[in-house]
Amino acid sequence: MEFRSEGQRVTYEQVRGLMEELFGDFTLRFDDSPVIRLVMGSAVVDVRVLPLDGVGAVVQVRAVVVTGAKIRGDLLEYLLRENGRMPFGAFSLTAADEIVFEHGIVGPGCDSTQLYEAVMAVSTTADAQDNAIVARWGGQRAVDRMGG
Repeated sequence: MEFRSEGQRVTYEQVRGLMEELFGDFTLRFDDSPVIRLVMGSAVVDVRVLPLDGVGAVVQVRAVVVTGAKIRGDLLEYLLRENGRMPFGAFSLTAADEIVFEHGIVGPGCDSTQLYEAVMAVSTTADAQDNAIVARWGGQRAVDRMGG
């Protein structure tokens, strides 16, 4: 695996160890990418370590909540209002109109409490919101896309 900075490498190694300590066998690592995946309920959570400013790193905890929903004004209003209630993270749309929920932590030095709280906030939000969004605006949850 290639890293774009020493800070990204150090942060990935730290996060990998913390994720294995916190979530054990529920973690899935990728040999070619600084990503650790968890399946929690109906949510698939990716913990990605991305380079920041060529030196540091950011730990992005992200779940694709729903794909294929009908993107309409009432859905966008719903997501924005939900963002206003969230203590951690926010909803957004990808270029492919996937609804994602994500939260970022500054890399080097993130601790197990910060990481655990971020993973739990993202997973519980995605798990709670996917059914509501699919019921009203259609689309598929992460586990539906995985065949589960």
